[in-house]
Amino acid sequence: MRFRVLDSWRGIAALCVVLFHFEAVNDIRALPFVRNSYLFVDFFFVLSGFVIAHAYGDRLRSPLEAGQFIVRRFGRVWPLHIAVLGAFVALEALKFMLASQAHVATTTAAFAPDGSTPPAGLPLQALLLQGTGLADKLTWNTPSWSISAEFWTYIVFALVVTLQTRHRPIAFAGLAAAGAILLVSFAQHGMDATYDLGLPRCIFGFFIGCLVYWARQRRPAARLPNPERDELIAVAAIVAFVSISGRTSLSFAAPLIFAAVVYIFSFEAGPVSRLLTWRPFQNLGRWSYSIYMVQALIIFVIGLAVSELQRRLGVTLWKNVLEDGTSIRMIVSDHVILLDVLHVAYVVVVIAVAAMTYRWIEEPGRRYFQRASDKLASSGAVDRRGPTSVACQTSESR
Repeated sequence: MRFRVLDSWRGIAALCVVLFHFEAVNDIRALPFVRNSYLFVDFFFVLSGFVIAHAYGDRLRSPLEAGQFIVRRFGRVWPLHIAVLGAFVALEALKFMLASQAHVATTTAAFAPDGSTPPAGLPLQALLLQGTGLADKLTWNTPSWSISAEFWTYIVFALVVTLQTRHRPIAFAGLAAAGAILLVSFAQHGMDATYDLGLPRCIFGFFIGCLVYWARQRRPAARLPNPERDELIAVAAIVAFVSISGRTSLSFAAPLIFAAVVYIFSFEAGPVSRLLTWRPFQNLGRWSYSIYMVQALIIFVIGLAVSELQRRLGVTLWKNVLEDGTSIRMIVSDHVILLDVLHVAYVVVVIAVAAMTYRWIEEPGRRYFQRASDKLASSGAVDRRGPTSVACQTSESR
């Protein structure tokens, strides 16, 4: 069973995060919903827990199967991550060459140790450790902290499912509670915890998602009392919650709000669900990981272009702006409408680039590691049962 509507929701959530990350003083950024759309990362975590529990909850019965799962999940996230990281390194190398060889002035030095692209941060990035509390700030492809946290959460899931066969819901609830307690106790800006507390944030949301699937599975024949009303209420609840929660203590409820939304839309029964089965929304869902991963690279390129324009024109295009009590470096202009257009153009470019990276990087990388996982299964079958049993091994389609 494939939850097509939830796939579309993943694409919508990715676009909301994309809108949030473009920092310009314009009408779009002025919307509270956009300024607080960092919370849709928690939607990803809840949805990921739901989908992974559906796909693998009854399939990890041995260390070999757990190993296969980890190889597949690594192949799902790492190839595109390392490709985008390589693009960042290439851009910094180009900036270094232009500054040193062509004497082109740059706003920030290439590979500056105290900047956003320090060489010391590359090992953590390559090993998917940048969101586990080992880094002291966000660097390079900054949204990738969540990919790091999610990969290590996959490993926790595999351990729980493989070792705990009778009391999984209790284990899921315990892990979600532990993540929530750590966040509430130590997070400084509500749910907006990244490199420092990204792993407990992910564990909180992911295992809430696992519990939602467990509840859904317990009532496979259940129906929503009023799908039309329930779906519209769910959409309104998301908009209202994201708009008002900000980085207050209310934001800690995000995984619970998103859990209710995932549960409602898993039935695919209302008018919003019918809309989300349309091809454009399905494509957004298919490209959602690429959309999420390439956004910072596009912003980086735009930032370089804006810095060069500022240098050549002698006007102020970058300015530290106080937003919700935090000073943020933003693009500014007297022509706000131009920044609105730039914001929209940036989203369009992100989607276009994501469609290409999905086809040329994400999917080939996923298939490569899927084959590696199948080989691992085949070798395990040979070791345990002899060569005649290899043909009995089946590969998963997801």
